[in-house]
Amino acid sequence: MGKQAETEAPGASGKIIPAREAVLAATKYYVDVTGKTGGVSVEEVELGAEGEFWMVTLGFPEYAGIAGMMTMQRPDYMSYKLFKVNAKTAEVVSMTIRKI
Repeated sequence: MGKQAETEAPGASGKIIPAREAVLAATKYYVDVTGKTGGVSVEEVELGAEGEFWMVTLGFPEYAGIAGMMTMQRPDYMSYKLFKVNAKTAEVVSMTIRKI
């Protein structure tokens, strides 16, 4: 993925946040909105073509019943969310379902 230092966004006048900061912002947003805290995995991180937004896909384990969740068994399936994060401010502007 390359260097984590701030880099110039293509065609932009300011600096962009590192990918790691965008991932942390997306994760915090998800936890704040849903209250769920466990098992989040980073699946994809991509800076948009215009350099305005980081597109962050996070994966989440899903369990069919409470028993599986309580015993930390293997999840029944994974769900994915796509987060659009402002590349200069780290503000999450959207969270959508990512179909695989």
